[in-house]
Amino acid sequence: MAVNLNLPKTNRSLVMWQLLCLVLAFGADHRETIVDGIDSIPVRGIPGTIAVWGEGAFPIVAGPDKSQPICAGAIFGKGRLVAIAHGAYVSGVHKGTPSSFMQNVIKWVGKKSQPRIGSVMIDSSSWGNFDILMFGHNDVLSSQKEELLLQWIENGGGVIASACPWGWVQVTGGDLQNFSQNRVMSEVGIQYSGNYSNGQNGVFAITSIPAEVNATVALKAIVEGEDCSEIGSSAVQFAAQVSPIFRNEVNQVLVTKGLNGPTLENVIKKNEVRDRLFVTNFTADWKNKMPEDVAPAPGSEVFPGTVANQEQFYVEETIRLDSSVDGWQSTGLYLCPGDAMNIEVVRGLPTGWRIRIGCHKDTLWHKDAWQRWPEITYETDLHNQGSIATPWGGLIYFIAGKQSNPIDVKIESVVEAPFFDIQNINEWSKERLKPAPWAEIKGKHMILTVPSISVRELDNPEEVANFWDEMCVVHCELAAVPMHARPERFVADQQISAGYMHSGYPIMTWLDVATPVNGKLARVLDVDDLKKRGSWGHFHEVGHNRQRSWWTFSGTGEVTCNLFSLRAGEVLCGIEPWENSWLKNQMRSAKKYLDNGSNFEEWKKKPGVALMTYAMLQKQFGWEPFTRVFAEYESMPSSQRPSANQDKMDEWVRRMSLATGYDLRNYHEWWGMPLSESLKSNTELNQLPVWMPEAL
Repeated sequence: MAVNLNLPKTNRSLVMWQLLCLVLAFGADHRETIVDGIDSIPVRGIPGTIAVWGEGAFPIVAGPDKSQPICAGAIFGKGRLVAIAHGAYVSGVHKGTPSSFMQNVIKWVGKKSQPRIGSVMIDSSSWGNFDILMFGHNDVLSSQKEELLLQWIENGGGVIASACPWGWVQVTGGDLQNFSQNRVMSEVGIQYSGNYSNGQNGVFAITSIPAEVNATVALKAIVEGEDCSEIGSSAVQFAAQVSPIFRNEVNQVLVTKGLNGPTLENVIKKNEVRDRLFVTNFTADWKNKMPEDVAPAPGSEVFPGTVANQEQFYVEETIRLDSSVDGWQSTGLYLCPGDAMNIEVVRGLPTGWRIRIGCHKDTLWHKDAWQRWPEITYETDLHNQGSIATPWGGLIYFIAGKQSNPIDVKIESVVEAPFFDIQNINEWSKERLKPAPWAEIKGKHMILTVPSISVRELDNPEEVANFWDEMCVVHCELAAVPMHARPERFVADQQISAGYMHSGYPIMTWLDVATPVNGKLARVLDVDDLKKRGSWGHFHEVGHNRQRSWWTFSGTGEVTCNLFSLRAGEVLCGIEPWENSWLKNQMRSAKKYLDNGSNFEEWKKKPGVALMTYAMLQKQFGWEPFTRVFAEYESMPSSQRPSANQDKMDEWVRRMSLATGYDLRNYHEWWGMPLSESLKSNTELNQLPVWMPEAL
């Protein structure tokens, strides 16, 4: 792949690139010293990842995604720094028992076989007594001390930094740009990200790492129209996303004129480096602008959409917000891309409240092709008053925190969206024609977000809300759990992060199930059709939200959720579980599996076959044993619920046997399930009659 960014070459830039190549070659030699004699390092916890772009910086250890190493080093002046994205790796340093890898790191950073090791937290006047200063994730330095530390490194000192950056964000809620380590490390050309790496087979293998993992090397190749590998392209995009410093370098060479954002008609693929850099930088840069300076993202008029001549549709509304409501509180209001809305708390205090713009929260940075902008929603703390604008806009929501109290909020310069609330029924014939491109149907337990075009001809929103509310009730009854205070949400999207649908909050689906076709209502809104055929995918994803890890063991993550699909099909659609078309389609595979000797490893890879194991029990004994067992798990103290995989299987078989009144051990072994010796000799189950079906 060759990409030309139309950068005019200068003698100065040529000298810079030549110097960079020399430094990087030097850095590669240093990496070889650090990893000498090391084949791999174990996975400790879930390490974060590090962007590398500095002239003296180089990757040291990387996982499967080599563009995001977990450990990097840098030469800065006369000194050296190594950062590793999990504190567990340096624990032995403090105890005097470093791993072989950390021994190499210590020798390299300290430039001697037994360097003296101290901490950045001691008085800076004592740093001269040490060769290496340890810099942990809880070590917060003042800006003055950070500057002193950089000077100390530049003059020949060494630093070993360690942190789990994504964990720091999770615990503190902070921005990694304000993380003390990152403020120091960014000056030498490396920086932690909020991502993480899992390694492979429990280790990070020490293998070759392309020079283009240093994003500046990859950028050089892109600028000069040379071949840039996929790893290099990813490294540039990653560093531009993580580092404002490197992003500014990219912006200086990236010609953006004529570039468009990703849409269904303008899909941006991973090898289109120039376009992806534009998307990456635009997404990061807009947050630094004043609301009045935020422009609509190219393509935002297509998705999530805008309103033509929106100023004539602007409304001003005052909304009362209930702090006892859990989750996103819908407003029926829409902010158009690039518009700045004014917001003011006119009663109460905004303490703990947050405002969210947009419901399409899936991020797509990891996808090989983008059919929409990869990150289009925004959430921030609510203040007494101010303005908010985003390049994509979206439906407006409020979220109450633990310390929140009821408030009234006035909003200006927004447009109305079709919004049906079953607890506050409005004049739907007018409501469904409101101009915003997205609409919501809100029941007691489920909220549907669909394109507004899908509700223009919808006459029965109350029936729609009632159908999906009843599905939630059926799911919770089977799971033996109370209805959740927070309603579930279905959100239709142009592109989602994984699968055809996925569970969570909200449950995400593609647009096909939420868009009218050939004059018919959208699948998710067509109650007559839903009552005839059901919707296996929707039932399945809500089933995921009802799953419990205590009775979902290895191989059943995509299986036990389908118990809820079968039950909802039965109650809502009159489809007997054994006659459900999805289940019937698995019959041939299940018979073949049993005929071939029931290899449980195969069972775990075939959700349809595995579901038959549960469905045969349901056919024989009904749903009552399932609900009884689920209720038993719910009432157990958390410390008594099984966590180990074998314990989960044993406990499931034991409890289902007692609930049905039959010994089901032989039955589960017929399906290949391995049971422990203690369960096989269980005296309580020995008293029960054995049940086995005649055949499948």
